[in-house]
Amino acid sequence: MRLIDVEAFLKAKNEAAKVGGIKTTLLTNDLPPPSEPYAILSHRWDVDTKKEVSYQDINNPNIYSVEMAQKPGFAKIVKACSQASSDGYRYIWVDTCCIDKTNSTELSEAINSMYSYYRDAAVCYAYLFDWDSGNEVEHRWESFKHSSWFKRGWTLQELIASRTILFFDKDWNHAKVWIKTHFVETEFLNTLQDASGIEASVLNGVKKLHQVPVAVRMSWASLRQTGRLEDVAYSLLGIFDVNMAMLYGEGSKAFLRLQEHIIAQTTDLSIFAWRAPRHFPEHTGILAPDPSFFKGMGSLRTHHHSLLELRDFALTNRGVKFNAPLPYNTMSGSFVLPINHGIVEHANLAIGLRPIGSDLFVCLRPQVLVELYDRHMVYPAKNKTNESFHVKTLTKEESQLIEDNVLILHDPVDDSPTRETWYRRVEPAGA
Repeated sequence: MRLIDVEAFLKAKNEAAKVGGIKTTLLTNDLPPPSEPYAILSHRWDVDTKKEVSYQDINNPNIYSVEMAQKPGFAKIVKACSQASSDGYRYIWVDTCCIDKTNSTELSEAINSMYSYYRDAAVCYAYLFDWDSGNEVEHRWESFKHSSWFKRGWTLQELIASRTILFFDKDWNHAKVWIKTHFVETEFLNTLQDASGIEASVLNGVKKLHQVPVAVRMSWASLRQTGRLEDVAYSLLGIFDVNMAMLYGEGSKAFLRLQEHIIAQTTDLSIFAWRAPRHFPEHTGILAPDPSFFKGMGSLRTHHHSLLELRDFALTNRGVKFNAPLPYNTMSGSFVLPINHGIVEHANLAIGLRPIGSDLFVCLRPQVLVELYDRHMVYPAKNKTNESFHVKTLTKEESQLIEDNVLILHDPVDDSPTRETWYRRVEPAGA
């Protein structure tokens, strides 16, 4: 973990203003000792990343040149260092320049450690470049909630992990202090909850992340965006306490890989509690393509009265394997997988399933989650304790291959669909 030496940075900046370019060591490669706390910056990167100061820039002898000083990212670092100095901190960490992003090993280590960087920092400076705290009181916090800082993928874990956050507006006016504690200002807590979609008990530290259903945590990211497609997954590693290799170029497969890692360490069935948009194929895999599919799952709650006692599922080369009898729902007319969570009291949610092979299923109509009640559940006559089944994990393209294998038979009189049948070979080769 590299840190900026605050005093060295500010001193060199002042000297450079007098005598021109100056070369000095601004970064330290070692973690500060426990007695040496550090500050950390949370911000939204400029859309044009060249306007930010990189690791190569800060090690350039001309770091204090006129051209560099005109970068918006340079001003952020100067302001953050000045604030850290005023607050008595010798070191500060800034993601734009404290990571050598040309070194894939270092980048992977930093991304996997990002949550702990913010958790262990003494203070986090959150810079909201599009927020004006000088507005009238009644509009100040309304505009605060609409800052793009609450819409970026990376700032989610920065908000949750940080113990103390100082919020700054576009002019670096110090507008609010947030300390994660059981005793917090209720009004501002409600403002943060509205802005982030994260329940208050998590924001103030009363509820730990592992106590929150996977689908609920995913819902926090459902409206957030990242500059690179892979970062949709990588920015959530700390939220799920997962470590992954960084494979930029894998695209949407990164989020599927994240879910696979989560499945490997949890028995929480809510990871399958997502809904697809209307235009999505009606026959899909069991994993969500991206966090936006978890939108609306923020109020999901665990049902202690489970319709399916399922604590054993794992990823295999045929999909996710479940070791339990598969129930049939007489209301929906399909096999279902209860997820032991619901939004409505006493109503368990479930995924509709359709068989495509021997003990092999795909999700049926992922646009809806089925509400289940005990009286509508029918279990197979041969209810063996060792019964198991698989549900495919598919990309969107592979789901379309499944969709293309459905044959709809139409009534010759009014051309309305009367029934469905299936080709014998419906499992895509290699899927």
